[in-house]
Order: sequence, then structure tokens, then C-alpha cells
Amino acid sequence: MPIQRKKSSEIKLYCALLKQFLNARSLNEGKRIHEILASRGYDQEAYYGNLLISLYGMCGLVRDAEAAYAKRMAYRDLETFQYMMDVYVSCGDLTSARHFFNIVPYKGVATWNEMILAYAQRGHVEQALGVFRLMDLEGIEPNQASFVRVFDSCAVASALREGIVVAGLYGGGDIARSGRLDRDVFLGNLLVQMYGRCGSVRDAVAAFGEIAAKNSFSWNSLLVAFAQNGDFGAAEPLELFVLMDLEGFQADRVTFVVVLDACGSVGDLQTGSEIHREICCRDSLLSNAVVGTALVDLYAKCGRLEDAVLVFQQMPSRNVVSWNALVSACARNARHLDAKKVFDGMPQRDIASWNSMLAACFHGGEFRRGIELFVEMDVEGIQHDAISLVSALDACASLPDLVHGKLVVAAANAELLDGLRVGTAVLNLYGKCGCLQEARSVFERMVAFSRPSAPLWNAMIAAVAHSGESKASMELVCSMLLHGIQPDEVTLLASLTACSHAGTKFSHLHPILDDHFGAKLSQEHYTCLVDHLGRSGRMGEAEELLEAMPFKPDQVSLVALLGACGLQGDLSRGQRAFAKLGEFEDHAVTAIGCKELLHDA
Repeated sequence: MPIQRKKSSEIKLYCALLKQFLNARSLNEGKRIHEILASRGYDQEAYYGNLLISLYGMCGLVRDAEAAYAKRMAYRDLETFQYMMDVYVSCGDLTSARHFFNIVPYKGVATWNEMILAYAQRGHVEQALGVFRLMDLEGIEPNQASFVRVFDSCAVASALREGIVVAGLYGGGDIARSGRLDRDVFLGNLLVQMYGRCGSVRDAVAAFGEIAAKNSFSWNSLLVAFAQNGDFGAAEPLELFVLMDLEGFQADRVTFVVVLDACGSVGDLQTGSEIHREICCRDSLLSNAVVGTALVDLYAKCGRLEDAVLVFQQMPSRNVVSWNALVSACARNARHLDAKKVFDGMPQRDIASWNSMLAACFHGGEFRRGIELFVEMDVEGIQHDAISLVSALDACASLPDLVHGKLVVAAANAELLDGLRVGTAVLNLYGKCGCLQEARSVFERMVAFSRPSAPLWNAMIAAVAHSGESKASMELVCSMLLHGIQPDEVTLLASLTACSHAGTKFSHLHPILDDHFGAKLSQEHYTCLVDHLGRSGRMGEAEELLEAMPFKPDQVSLVALLGACGLQGDLSRGQRAFAKLGEFEDHAVTAIGCKELLHDA
């Protein structure tokens, strides 16, 4: 008996040491313990074997873990299967992980959650939901972690339909009206978040309304849902902020950040300043770098760069995000040299810092400098992401510069190129450079493998229009509608441009304008219409439209009319347009070219 107790004590001691090495991922020390235990004949103990499997798994040694598992055929317990499942999950072998998941004899809710998470983290939403449904069929009650994992996977993949299916499993088809949210505010908040991240604000509002005992997190979840879906504007977040205060809920860091962003989006400096004063009364918020960064962004969006700089200077602690915000603030207010000074003076930079500077170059029209900066990222060892690639591709397209554009494309990995944003930017590059065949190739690949997207179709319509194929542009618009893609203002502008340059009858666009655009025409659209009418010889209609549009004619629209006057030899209308152009302070350079147009007329 004393010998047995001594053996047990030794095993416990060595297992405790092995556990320490496991936590520290110290493989060599762990192997040394293994050798000692094996030499004493203790290596068949279940607890020890499980720790050894886990150590090998955490160190990425799958084959060693499998060997340790194979040696313990007669000594496996429930944890043995669990540890092997963990090994395969950590190395991304979900097929083997699912095999061990299936043979685990008694699955607890934690085991189910781990399998759901393994699928969700790798974007396999259908498989994650399949495990969740199987969990329900086997009578295992999901816990909070289960819902976090499955709703998060739906949100990441924008899989609204799948999220609604999950909600239906726990509410007779409609979890928001089942009464479950009356007693489970946590689940209600998750639903609001999921709907918001999937772009369904209406469902987020419905789920929020059904939460009986709302907390501050509930309000913030709905605020974030509105903020994530910009089509709703900033009025709703601001109204919700007021209502939240009336209901007696105190705003916190998340609340203020979302509302400040809403104020900046609509240029509501007054409300933003009032919130700033409230923040100044709360020391915990005033010293928060995230809140300070939101204030910098607010003042930058409202054109108050001096106030943005002052807030930045007064921040007790700044992080790289704060510095990035200041770079963006300078760029937004056309202070591109200042943006570069801030960028050069940053104590540290991340990928967002470089992206902010790339954006500053692009918006400042310094396309060559933007391309140079993109090259510098390579020299500095900064890995490009989708944002930096899009900025560089847009800069090349704006010049246009096909040679450097192809170099940027070559710098992107296949995964990024298959992404919708980067793929659309590549298509736009080829379109602007007149490479219509390459543009079509990218478009066809993206349509086949990506989710439908208006920007992708717009880029293809613009590419075709740039090549002068107006009829093909109109066919693309019709095809876009047949694919269920809602045209937007950019679609309209590309279509108008195609008609304008080809002299196509504007009447072909009337059905699309009436059915899909309504009153969304911008000044740029009207200018394009003026150009179209003028090129078609309908000078009276062009001048009449210029006078009737709900905007004061700007230099671009007047120059469009003047160009048409020169083309059609209409001297009298050209003189009237030239006189109106003289009302602008900075018209001198443009006027020289306009005189030449009139002289030609």
C-alpha cells in the first residue's frame, strides 16, 4: 500500500510539472517528463496521456499527438477524445475534428460549442448551423456561449437567413415574439447585434422592442446597428440617444462613440459640441483614447481641424488609432502636407496608418505619391490589406497607369483578389485603362463567385461606357436588374455618361429613372444630362434643364454647356453661359478655354 501511494504521488508530481510545461508550451521540458514517466512505466496513466496529447497539439505536432493517442488504446476516457478533437481544431483539420466529435460518447454543451466555434471561425456557416440543429435534435439545451458562437458566425458571413433559422428554433418560428426575450436580455442583445451586422435594421428594432428588461448594452447594440447601416442616416441614432436618456439609461463609452460618429456624418456640430461638454464632466470618459479619437473625427468631419488638433493635443493618452485619426483629419480638410508631417512624426505605425496616408494622397490628387507610398510599404515590410490595395489601384486608375496597376495586382494574394472590394478596384483599373477584355474577365469571375454587388456592376458599366459601347452599357443595366441588383446613383451616372458620349437617345433611360431612382438625381447627374442634350444638338433643352435643376449651376455644368455650344456652333447660348461663368471667383483659367470654344463656334 505505501508503494502504491508513492507511485500515485510521483505520478501526480510529474503530471503537475507536465501541466506547467503545457501552459508555457515548453515542448522540450514536456518531452523530458514523458521520458521519465515512460522509464518508470507510468506512461499508460489516463490523465498523463491526455496532458501529453494536449501539449503536442498546442505545439502544432499533430503526428506526435496521434502517436500518443494510439499508444493509449486501452486507457482512453472522455477527455482523451476531447483533447484529440482540440488538436485537429487548432491545426484547422475540421474533417478529423468532426470525426472525434462524432465518437465522443457523452458530449457536454462545451463540446458542442467548440465544434460550432471551429466551423464558425473558418467561415463554414452552414456546418456550424448544422451542428447547432443537431444539438437541438439531441435535446441539448444551448447556453449563452452557444448563441454567441452561432449568431456571431451568421453575422460575420452576413447570413441573415441562417440567423433567422436559428432564432426560429427557439421561438416557434419567431424568437422576438415568443416571449423568450422577456426573460433573456442576453439573447435579445445578441439578436439585435446579429440583425444589425447582417444589415437588417428593421429586425434589429423588432428584437430590441421585444426585450422586456433592457439594459445599457441593449441600447448600445441598437445604436451600433444603425451606425453599421449608413443608409438610415444619422437622425435615428441621435433620436435613440435622446430616448435612451429619457428612459434613464446612462450613456457610456460605446454610446458616445456611436453618437459622435452620427453627428460627424451629418455635420451636426452643435449636438456634437454639447456631447463634448458632457464628456468633459466625466473624467473616465475624458481620459479614454477611443472617445478622444471619436471627438477628433467629429471635428474633422465638421471642417473644424483646429478643434480636432486641440482635442488630440489634450488627450492624456494617445494610441496609434488616435494618430491615424489625426492623419485622416488633415487629409479630410485638404491639409495634405500636414497629414504627411503627422504621419512622419508618428511614434509607431500600423497598417491603418499607411492606409490613412494612402487615402490622403488619393483625395489630394497626389496619385503618384500614393503609388510610391504603396511601394514603401513593401520596403518597410508592411503586409498589404484590402484597403491599401484598393487605394493603390484607384490611384493607378485615376492617372491612368496600367503598368503600375498590374504591379499592384501582382502584389495581392489570390484571397484578396477574390474579395469584392479589391476585385471591383481591379475591374475599375482595367476599365479606365481601356482594357475591356480584361475587365470583362474579372467581372465574369466575380459574378460567378461573389455575392451580388452594385459597385461591381457599376464598375463594369463604367468600363463599357469608357470604351464607347453605350448599347452594351444599357444591356448591362438591364442584366443588373434581372440579377436582382438595385441600381444606385453611380449606376445612373455611368449610364448617362455612356449615352452622352455615344449620342444615344436619353429616352432609353426613362424607365430606369422612373422606377429605380426617383428624385435621387445629383448635380453631377444633371451636368451629365446637360452634356448629353448638348451633344445631341438639343441646345434649348440643355439650357432649360440647366436653369430648371434644383441646384445653382456650377462651373462644371456651365463648361459642359459651353462645350456643346462650341460643338453645335451656338454662339448666343455660349455667350450667356460664359457670362454666368464669370460670376465665379476662380473662373479665370477655365474662361481661357471657354473663349477658345466660343471662338471656334
